[in-house]
Amino acid sequence: MVEKYKQYLPFIVMIILAVITFFIIRPFLIAITLGALLAYILYGFYQYLLLKTGKSTLSAFIVCIVAFLIVVIPSIFFIKVLVQQSYALFILGKQKFATGFVTGCNNAICDTLKIFSNDPATGYHIQEVLRVTTNWIVEKGSNFLLGVPQIIIGLFVSFVSMYYFLKDGKRFVQKLNRFFSTDEEKYGYVLSRLKRIMHGIVYGYGLVAVIQGVLGGFGFFIFGVSSPVFWGMVIGILGLVPLIGAGMVWIPAVLILIFQGIFQNSSSMIARGIGLAIYSLLLVSSLDNTLKPKLMGQKAKVHPGIMMVGLMGGIFFFGPIGVMLGPLTLALLIVLIDVYIIEKKLN
Repeated sequence: MVEKYKQYLPFIVMIILAVITFFIIRPFLIAITLGALLAYILYGFYQYLLLKTGKSTLSAFIVCIVAFLIVVIPSIFFIKVLVQQSYALFILGKQKFATGFVTGCNNAICDTLKIFSNDPATGYHIQEVLRVTTNWIVEKGSNFLLGVPQIIIGLFVSFVSMYYFLKDGKRFVQKLNRFFSTDEEKYGYVLSRLKRIMHGIVYGYGLVAVIQGVLGGFGFFIFGVSSPVFWGMVIGILGLVPLIGAGMVWIPAVLILIFQGIFQNSSSMIARGIGLAIYSLLLVSSLDNTLKPKLMGQKAKVHPGIMMVGLMGGIFFFGPIGVMLGPLTLALLIVLIDVYIIEKKLN
């Protein structure tokens, strides 16, 4: 009896080790996934360098350096600028509320605000909002500072993972091919569909980010915001960042225009701020939920509804990286069901 079950012992040990390994790497799953996505996006550049240098180690290292310079450093700069501008706007609003928000202001909006500001209940609620906002900023700032070491470790893991995915990714795929050699036709089909799905996701994100940048910059130009080309580039870059997006640029711009209009008795500036808000909401930020799933679905040959559900649900389940992992997971599941359950013909 013991001899009969001895053959299953290596398999049981492997399962146990796999579970333990999962819990070991779980804190870095997002970082590893990000490294894999960057490796996939930049694999064409890696192959180009490999042809030029003939050295996989050097080529992968150069790609990682370039990715770091393109992705991390500009992101740090832009986020720093946005945080500074948002905090300055908050401090300005707090000072105005403390010294008299509508002092010297004679337009219709100010007259309405004067009525509300003279109400003791309104003043109390404003002070409470300011207190809660101040505490939130301090708390989030402290959490960010405490999380800096973890962020640095995560970035390190991402780029190390990216390096090895570039250098050894092809051999890894070949090993998977041998593992699924019982049905090479189906495995080959699934692998080709996976490549198409990944291409669709990257294509959707990239193209929508470019469109958002162009429309955002044009909106800043027609509504009189300074440096529209620069801010259009920022919107395009932030369009690639999960859960941040274009709103981190146009919302502070809208608030600045409206507040400046109130303080300067300028109804036209207030109208420009409201117009920019409507324009940005309808023509810029809405692309994340309309055009992006459609483009991704067309390229990946997956229904846009599936991509939309994956996009939204992935955020809740995986966190920020879920905007890519969600659509990928659902689309790949549909492919596997087609091939292995419905027995779809591959030719």
